Amino acid sequence: MEMDGLMFCLTRPEYLDLISSIEKDNSNFVFVWTKERHMEAINREDEMHISVINASSSELVGYIILAGVGEEDRALEFRRMAISVKGKGYGRISVRFIKKYCFEVLKYHRLWLDVYADNERAIGLYTAEGFLQEGLLRECKKHGDGYRSMVIMSMLENEFKG
Repeated sequence: MEMDGLMFCLTRPEYLDLISSIEKDNSNFVFVWTKERHMEAINREDEMHISVINASSSELVGYIILAGVGEEDRALEFRRMAISVKGKGYGRISVRFIKKYCFEVLKYHRLWLDVYADNERAIGLYTAEGFLQEGLLRECKKHGDGYRSMVIMSMLENEFKG
């Protein structure tokens, strides 16, 4: 699928080195996976590993991981997004793609995510895109010598404005 100058396609194994690099550059905001775990996500039926590609340059600029594909509850987890180039709107376009895919293609009822509570830029983006905060998981993730909290956010199909 293509949207606003970006192409979204299933990740190919040859992208994994670059994806690992993008992930390391974003390690303050996403959990770092091994290449093997990324490969598992590529191969699992209940997960989608999506590459974000600049349509004009064919450059891989990020990736998205969705989970809960095919579940009877029709609730899709927006598990992860990492974008290599900041400030060009790629994150916003990617969030809009995910919403459209969830509600118009999959016909799901709920799209949800968790985000570090101190990731104000992402929370601002998700809020601007119509996600609502459901709650806070206090100090639930070990980080260095301390812990970080996670905000749970979601959108329901009747809240989606395509």
